[in-house]
Parts: sequence; structure tokens; C-alpha cells
Amino acid sequence: MSRTVGRGRSRIALIALTAAVVSSVGMGTATAAPTTPGGAGPSVDVNLSEDQRAALQQAVQQSRTLGNLPSSGQYGFFVELDADSSGAVFQATESQGQTAAGAAARAAKSRIAGLQDSLLTRLPTLRGNTQVLYRTSAISAGVAVLTDVTNYRALLSLPGVRTVYPIAPKTIENAGVADLVNAPEVWESLDNTGQGVDVGIIDTGIDYTHTDFGGSGSVGQYNLLRRLEDRPAPARVFPNAKVVGGFDFAGDDYNASDPTSVPQPDPNPLDCNGHGSHVAGTAAGYGVNEDGSTYSGPYDTSLDLKSLRIGPGIAPEANLWALRVFGCEGSTNVIGAAMEFAADPNGDGSIEDRLDVVNQSLGTDYGIVDDADGVLAGELMELGIMMVFSGGNAGDTYDIGGSPGNNPRVLSVAATDDGFAVSDGWQIVNQPELFEPDVRPGLRSVAFEGEGDHTGDLVLPVAGDDPTACAPLSGDYSGQFLVIEADGFACGSVTKSANAKAAGADGFVIIADDDSLETGITGDPEIPGILIRASDGEVVKDALVAGEQLTITFGDTLAGAAQVSDPAAVDTLATFSSRGVRQSVKPDVAAPGVNTVSASVGTGDQTLTISGTSMAAPATSGLAALIRHENPSWTPEQVKADIMNTAGNDVYAERNQTGLIYAPNRVGSGRIDAPAALSNEVLAYVQDEFSVVSASFGVVEVSNPFATLTKTIVVDNQGDTAQTYDLSYDSITDQPGVRYSLNRGSVTVAANSTASFDIRMTATRALLRKTIDPTVSRTQLDVPRQYVADDSGRILLTPTSGNHPQLRVPVHSNVKPVSTLTQSLAPSGGNTGVITLDGQGVRNGQPGGLTSYNSTVSAFSLLGTSPVMPTCGVGVITDCVVTEGERSVDLANVGVASDAAFFGARDRYLYFAVAAHGNFTTPAAFTDYSVFIDSSGDGVWDYQLLTTRFADGADPVDVPVVIGADRDGNLLPSNEEPAITFLNGAPGSFDTNSFDNNQVIMPFPAAAMPKLLLNPRFSFGVQSSSDFDTVDNLGTTVTADGFPELAADTMSYNVRNPSLSFSEGTDPSLPAILALSGDGTTIGVTVDVASYVADRAVGGPKGIMLVHTHNPNGQRVALITLPPGTDGRVIV
Repeated sequence: MSRTVGRGRSRIALIALTAAVVSSVGMGTATAAPTTPGGAGPSVDVNLSEDQRAALQQAVQQSRTLGNLPSSGQYGFFVELDADSSGAVFQATESQGQTAAGAAARAAKSRIAGLQDSLLTRLPTLRGNTQVLYRTSAISAGVAVLTDVTNYRALLSLPGVRTVYPIAPKTIENAGVADLVNAPEVWESLDNTGQGVDVGIIDTGIDYTHTDFGGSGSVGQYNLLRRLEDRPAPARVFPNAKVVGGFDFAGDDYNASDPTSVPQPDPNPLDCNGHGSHVAGTAAGYGVNEDGSTYSGPYDTSLDLKSLRIGPGIAPEANLWALRVFGCEGSTNVIGAAMEFAADPNGDGSIEDRLDVVNQSLGTDYGIVDDADGVLAGELMELGIMMVFSGGNAGDTYDIGGSPGNNPRVLSVAATDDGFAVSDGWQIVNQPELFEPDVRPGLRSVAFEGEGDHTGDLVLPVAGDDPTACAPLSGDYSGQFLVIEADGFACGSVTKSANAKAAGADGFVIIADDDSLETGITGDPEIPGILIRASDGEVVKDALVAGEQLTITFGDTLAGAAQVSDPAAVDTLATFSSRGVRQSVKPDVAAPGVNTVSASVGTGDQTLTISGTSMAAPATSGLAALIRHENPSWTPEQVKADIMNTAGNDVYAERNQTGLIYAPNRVGSGRIDAPAALSNEVLAYVQDEFSVVSASFGVVEVSNPFATLTKTIVVDNQGDTAQTYDLSYDSITDQPGVRYSLNRGSVTVAANSTASFDIRMTATRALLRKTIDPTVSRTQLDVPRQYVADDSGRILLTPTSGNHPQLRVPVHSNVKPVSTLTQSLAPSGGNTGVITLDGQGVRNGQPGGLTSYNSTVSAFSLLGTSPVMPTCGVGVITDCVVTEGERSVDLANVGVASDAAFFGARDRYLYFAVAAHGNFTTPAAFTDYSVFIDSSGDGVWDYQLLTTRFADGADPVDVPVVIGADRDGNLLPSNEEPAITFLNGAPGSFDTNSFDNNQVIMPFPAAAMPKLLLNPRFSFGVQSSSDFDTVDNLGTTVTADGFPELAADTMSYNVRNPSLSFSEGTDPSLPAILALSGDGTTIGVTVDVASYVADRAVGGPKGIMLVHTHNPNGQRVALITLPPGTDGRVIV
């Protein structure tokens, strides 16, 4: 899975962020603002580089292209018809025999074809050109179309349509691998190399001419076939004994990111990218001898894997199917076509010929389970195909785990280090004695289009030039190879290499931040480059500083020339491996995926070393193939449970298998183990959620003194002898106030039978604290991050006798205390009043403490009210949500407050409260909110405030923020010194219940919007948008070309003379924003009647909007309606 940024979401690439500074808004002005009990204010003080300012502006422009879908042009949609799939019909009639089931399935396929034809006759009525991407009948009765994006909801209204799913474009995300998971032991002891098991690789295709797949090894043959790629390959070249079938669903030039690009399917799935071939080799390649010939065995423990150029895949004698869904570069939305093929390769409607295992090393970050490809992947599991996915490469950010791998039914895989790598080599040719050995490991830049070897003198940047080459360089480096520091890749290798080239460099060398070489570099197409280890880089720099001349060489001759054996790195986590989703905890397991050696496309017999969860997934797919060979009657759910139960190797934060152990939300059960999985006959999984396996309690809100939830674990003995296990719970992350207990100490399960036991989660409200997973950094980019407390570990089933593996079942929960506060308003004379809270607040820990939960309340003028949007369906195609999963886009209320009465005209902040009818899981990810402000009264907005997140390079991080821009996209108050505030008004060191919530607070300094100084009365509207392109408007509208504008009916407010001012009862000098709340808390209300009468509300009456940050779902926003005030009375 390649590393991408949020699929068109608003992201900010910022590296050098400082901690929150109360008195600064990043504008060079001293601006007062309320602080949290921890002393932090709403502003982030930032020093921005030119690239970072450009990234901010890009975030603004992206926010004006609504949702994940483009505002116009072609986009892919999967239209599910109201009919059972032929695969479902096959399964429903299978009890009558295979012949009857096959006949029923073929008849169902015929009926579905008629429904599809009927649907297609109606497509010309839609706007623009509509093309069929593919049809499905085995996995789902449906049609995928490429059509104008504006037809999205119109498709829902067509007769016979059950639902419509947007197809989010997906991007792509081994010698030591087989060794670490102990595959040779299985090959020998069980004579199991995956013989006869069919493994589908949905990816960029497979280079079947490579000797790893039994090909000729002829580069000339590959090049000839590439030129004739759209024609069938010659007989015996493809299909061959290893790559037994497949199809190209894309064509070389297809790229889903280009709305004008359409697939050009052909029967030849030859790889022109390289990713798919590498993945296929890891799963089921034969292996390649040192001389480049195909390794033909034996596959047993006598094999020295490191003696081979490329080691065998995990299932070296399984059959491979090349299901190509990508062009030579770019993204795809034809994965569904490949999944249909996997269910029914001969296309007759019957699934008798379905594949056994399918690997997908692809995806998209922050994906939701309603993504079309995720839905279809779950259907394939139901039809009997084991689905394995990469877990994502976006690092340690909450809920970033990608789709389709976040579907609860499938198996998703994190990446670990196996301690062995074969890398590109480089050498100091004029001083080989500088290193021992003299050939050192590195990773060459992949964008370089040249060939051969590259030699040049190394040079450091001159004084005054940026050593990271993120800024343009003033020095003349003509004819030299520039040495550059990675420095966290604050800018990417593309920028670094471009600046080096512009300064005359013939090549470049980037010194990595550490010695792992986990991720490669892109670089420049015109000059060669290489990434080297940090320790080697220090030696090079020291020599250059000392005045020595160093001449480097690297290139084709040294490709794969550096072997690195680092046993201390075994079972450490790859830093890029994504933290999973939490609702059904992901990922499921971990597998080696760092510096994996496998087949290199178009080279005949050469190697490629790359890292990613893309490499971990096929290792696990190979293991699944071995299990399916050993247990052909097992369902995919049983295969999944076996892999998870026996993943008994912990993954560590420190080298030498020491230090902290990673929890299920990062690595699932643990690192996979082939012998354990193949010797196991007993499965353990949570009841009623069989395909999930893990005991996920999810988000638990605790309002009573105690809360108890129970899940039942089924123990399923597939063997012929009874088994007894001692039961225990192994804690990894501990949250005070949460305890797990088992209702029995052991369990005995009879042969070919099941037994069960319960795990109980008990939460004690008063003891709950917001502790952080100890492997998680409290800061990202030097800013306190948002995070979620969890309590997690594994249930251990330890056999009491025999040589049976210990079994694991992951356990996970996110528990938090909630307040139960209500409110009442009483007049106190002269259009003033007091709001008094009643009920239970949250006081878990010292206010402002790092692990404290403290309930807060914020008060706003209620000016916006919006009803619940219906769910889209027949007859409802506008102003509707596609699924309940996107209900966070459905606006409910909007409030606004100003602290002008407390801090003065120039120092005032505006605060907008936005509440939805449904929760988001993580803020500023799937749903974005924008406020559009007209300060001149002409009906055209002048300023936009928007929610977004910071990012570390390409990876979003848990620092959601608010930024502002003018109509032209310039940052506020200036591009050079933009104002940036924390979403909800506080950094992650103060809990504002940011996750699993339905409301946000958007603070912003009024002084950053200079027109408000002259015209304090402004009109505004609020707009939300989701990744499904659903938009909700309150005082806003969308033009025909998708641009946001103000509606005729807008809200109105005065920032200088706010209609309602709210003060903390305990300190009337402070505004009631994030005020600590509990039983008896009071808020003072002062009314400016003239301003109140001039205010304008949309969708409902004016009033007071209270945000109880820590109240439970459905009770966080409270409304107090007020009279219109035209008679001079507001609080009566």
C-alpha cells in the first residue's frame, strides 16, 4: 500500500511546530484568549517554510472542492441491484449438491444480467457520458459505472437499485520473510508448500517472465511482451506452471485519478509497475538461485535462504493468479472487477471455481467500511475466499487504518522487521577502506530513468545553504553528488533532488534519520540518488568536513549487492505501519514487511528491496494458502481465526526484543507463526462476530458508578482429541478504572465440538483516567497530540498437555467517563440571567492534568438549526446522507460567541460551535466543516474558516486545527504569518473529548480578519462535507461548478457588540469557553438587546447553545430558546 495523503482531504504538511503559546496567534500580535485549566490557549505558534505555507494554501483549495469526490467530471460508482448474487444462490442451494447449486447459480447469473441490461438502458438519461466499468454477479448483483459525479444520487433513484457506493480510488501500498515465520519447518514437516491452492494477487499484475515465477528470465522477451501488452501472451509463456491465470482489468494507461481516463481491459496481466510482481513473489514465488535460475527445491529446513538471490515465497508451490487493476502508474477503481473474477474465474455464475486466497496490498487512508471495495471484500469472505489486506503505511495516527482492509470481516496486516535485507549497494571507490565491508547498503531513487552505474565526488552544502535541501540552494554543485540530510523528510525527496539538480548537482545522497532504511525515496527522473544509513552518513560527513575527497559509485552493478543481517531488529515494528481503526479493532496480525527482497519487474532474474505493509500482507496470504492446503474444509473465518490465534510473537518497541510491547490497535494478535498455525486444530473467536475474532468492546461511555459488559469467546475444536486450556488475560495497555476478568480458569473442549467462556469488562467511573498507550508519543511535530485512552491485551489459552500452540484472542476497549448535566436559565434583572447546571460532572484528576478527564461547558448564541437529513434512496436523491456512517456531515446546530466583552476589540476571538446529528470517529478526517463570513454586507463571503489537520510529510497526524483564508485563497491574516488555532480551543494535553463526538468548536482571532475591525456586524453560513461528497448547508449553497457560496438566507452576528455574552460563574472576568462544569456550575448571561434584535437566525429561533463536551451521545448540545426581543425583553 503506497503512502498517500487523505484522498483529497484538507491536510497540512508542517514539521517545525512549537508548543501552544497563549499570547500568540502566529501573527506577531499579542492577542488575549481564554486558557484551559492546564494553562494552554487556542493558538498554535508556527514558523512556516515556503513549502509549508504552500501546503496550507493547498488545504484551503482542497476544502473548496467538496468532499472526496470532484465537483464535476467522471467518477466511479458501484450500483448494487436489488437481487441476490449468484454466489449467494450457489451457497443457498449447495446442500442439494454441487450440480444443483451450479445450475441454480448459472440461472441467477442470467437473471442478474437481465436486471443489469435494464439498468443500463436508463443510464443515457443521466447527465453526461456514462460508461460501464464492470459488472458483477457472483459477489454482488451490480454494475460499476464511470459517470458524471453529479449523477451520484440520481443513480439511487433508478428502479431496481438497492444502494450506490462511491468507489474511492485506491493506490498501491523475501528471503528473510520465509525464514522468520518458520515456513521451511512447515514445508518439511507437513510436506506442505501450498500445492494446488489458488492465490489471487489483485495488484499491478505479475511479470511472469521473471525466473521467480518460472519464466525465461529474458529481459528481451519481457520488453517484446510489453510492446504487445494488449494482446494475449504466447502459449506456455502465460499462463505458465506458476502464474496459471489472470486478466488485465485496467490497461497500461489507466489512472483513476484522471477523470478522463477509462480502463482498457485486455487478457494479458503483465506487470509494468513492479509492485504486483514483488507482492506475488513474497506470497508464492519459487525462489531464484544465485545464478539467476529458478530455484526448484527442495523446500525444507536444509535450505539456506540467504544463499539464494531471492528466497521462496511463503507458499512456493501455490498457484498464482495475476489480477491486474492498475495502469503503469496512478490509482484504480476497478478492484471490484478483479474481485468478481476471483469469485467466478470462468464467468458462468457458479463459484465452484473460486480462488482460495486473495491478496490486496492497496488501499486508502481513513477509509470507511461503506467503501464499495470494502463491502465487496466482505462478500468474498462470505463466499469462501480468504481476503488479506495491507494495513496501511501512514504511521501512528488514530483511526487512519485504510479501506478496504478496515472491513471487520477481512484480515489486515501490520508490518514488522525481520532483521534481514538485501539492499542496493554503494561504495567509496577511492577510499574503500573507509568502511568494512566496503559495499554499503542503500536504497536508490525510484524515479530516476537512467541505467548503468553512477560515479561522482561527494560534496556537502556550502555555508548558508540548507543542509536538508528543502530550500533553493545558492551554491554551485556542478558535476558533484550533493550530500543531503533527511531531517525527518520535512520536504520529500522530490523537492530535495529538484533543488540539488537546479544547483547543478549530477546526483545526490540522502542521509537517513536512522539505520533502518524502512522507506525508499522517489527522487528525480534526471539525476541519480541513493538513501544511505545514518551511521554511514556520519562517517561520510566527518571525512568531508576533514577535507577528504570521497568518490561514490552506485547503480545497476551494485543492485542487490549489500546484505544486511541485523538480528537485533527482529520483531520491531515498522514505524510506517498504520494504527488501525477502533470500532472493530484493527489490524489483525503483523508480518515482516521491512526491506523485503522479491522479484524486480522487467529484469529477468534480479531483486527489488522495498518496505511496506504491502510486503507484510502477501507473507500472510502465503500462510493462508498453507492453511487452506492443510485444512481444505475450513472457512475463511476459520483460517483467519487460526492465523490470529497463533500469531504468538510479540512486537517490540526496542531492539533485541526488549522494551514495550505493541498493543492490538497497532499489531493485532502479534507476528504470524507458520508452524503454530499449521499444527493448530483449535480456534477461538468472539461469539456472534465470528469473522471478527477479537473481543472489541469499542467506545464505552460510563455515567454510572460502574459499567459492565460481557463477551462470550467460543473455543472450536476441529481435531479428533479433546483439549484443555488454562485461561488468563495478558494486559498490554492499562487504563485506570478498567478491569477484565474471565468467568473460568480453564476450558475443556471435546473433539469436534465447541465450548465457551466469558470475558467481562468492568469500568469504575471514579477511577478512570486518560492514560496514553505507552508506545505512543504525547506530541507530534512538537505539538501535544489528540489521543484516545485504551485498555487492551490478549486472552491467552495455554494448553495443559501436548505440543499444542498457545492461542491468543485480542481484547480492546476505549472507556471514558461522561457527565449527565442539564441546565436551566433564570433572569437576574436588566436582561441578564444565570444558567445553572444540574447533574453530574466529570472530575477525574486534577484540572489540566495530563491524564485527567474534566467536563467542560461552553456557551454560544444559537443562530442555526437544521433538521435530520433523510437517508438517500428511491425518490430521495438530494439533501440526504448515503449511509449512517456519514451522519457527522448532517448539521444540527450552529452557535457563535465573541469574547470582546472580556479582552477588548482588537484582542477578541470568535468561536463557532458546529454540531451534527451523528458522530465522527476522528475529527477533521472523514468530515470537514467550514464557516463562510461576509463582512462587507454584499452577500459574497470574504473569509473562510475551516477544519483541517497537520501532517508529518505525507502522513496526517492527530493535531486537528482551524485555519482561515480569504476568497482568493490567501491565508489569514497573511501567507507569511497565518493564524492557526487548535480545534476545540485546546491542545491534546487538555481533554476536549475530540474523538467519537458530534460537535466541534472553531476558535479564530477576529484581528486576523481585518474587515471585521471596520464592520463588526457580519453575515455567515456553515457548510459540512464528507468523503462521500455529501454536503449540508446552513446559510450556504453550492454553485453548479461545486464552489461554496452564501445563501440568500444567512445568519448574522456582531463580533464587537455580541448579543449574548457569557461569563464563568466562578470568575466573571472570563468567557464561558471550556469552563469546568459540574453540578451547580453557573454561567452569567448579559444581553445587548439591540444587537440581539439585529442578529439573524436560520432554520429556527434564536437562543442559547450550550456544548457539554463530556455529556453522552445525543446529549452534548443543549438549546435554550429565547423570545425575539423586539419588545426589549430577552431573558424573562
